[in-house]
Amino acid sequence: MNYQKKQNNKHQAFSLIELSIVILIIGILIAGVTQSSRLVSQFRLTSARNITLSSPVPTIKDLALWFDAVNEKAFDSQISDGAGIAYWQDTNPMNTTQFRFIQNTASDQPLFTTNGINGLPCLRFNSSNNMTKMTLSSLGSYPRNNTIFMIMQWHTLNTTINQSMFLAIHGEIDNSEFAINSPSNFNFYFWPGAGNNLVGTIPNNTSYVMRRIYNSAINFSGLHLNGNLTASSTANLLGNYSNNGTTSMTLGNHIGSFRTFGGLIGEFIIFNRALSNDEIIDVERYLSRKWSIKLSY
Repeated sequence: MNYQKKQNNKHQAFSLIELSIVILIIGILIAGVTQSSRLVSQFRLTSARNITLSSPVPTIKDLALWFDAVNEKAFDSQISDGAGIAYWQDTNPMNTTQFRFIQNTASDQPLFTTNGINGLPCLRFNSSNNMTKMTLSSLGSYPRNNTIFMIMQWHTLNTTINQSMFLAIHGEIDNSEFAINSPSNFNFYFWPGAGNNLVGTIPNNTSYVMRRIYNSAINFSGLHLNGNLTASSTANLLGNYSNNGTTSMTLGNHIGSFRTFGGLIGEFIIFNRALSNDEIIDVERYLSRKWSIKLSY
């Protein structure tokens, strides 16, 4: 009887030891997977930064603004995943003046996410009050011709009102806006004149290299998504980012808490002229390679 009891205790002891070993092995495996995931993320980030260093963007004439969430100098060096973003720094090496999108109100700040569009850092807007804003009073007068690129992905939709990703405004005229409207459409607004809206389909939860170009020489405004012409207009578009002391640009919102955007923005580039086809291809191929977004060409 005592012998049987000892045998049972022995088996129980072995079971506890075996269980401890199994738990230890599982812990090692989890730690290994976590470490491996971190290494992959770091490799992806380093690769994207190296691609940026060889980017054609700063070599193209008339680069006005370049905001890049991957750039180490874009935000506070201590920023962490999920933290609010107080400012987004322009990283155009040609600019001697520092330009920033700024939001000092903590509750209205977009959030920094390290795992954004295809695993790269982005600004996350929650379609509530998130807005970051930059005053353009020192930028001077922007010509009517311009080319704008944006890396974006929209998630949520307010079906009762538009969602504005970007707005350039002074007073009530000459506004330029990108906005989501209705569950399946993307609107590009170029005011003045409601007839100057460009409408095209843009599904959510999809990553886009977005391009908007205006060329006054041929009176053409076009919206391209991943290289595809989604919408165009030959209306007489009068937009001009004029310097009258009140000009501003806004990301993730229209004005105040109006038309708030829900989604991710990773990179935002403005040239103050209509780029040539070769220049456009150079910029979009750089963005495509860096953000792992496939183009149509």
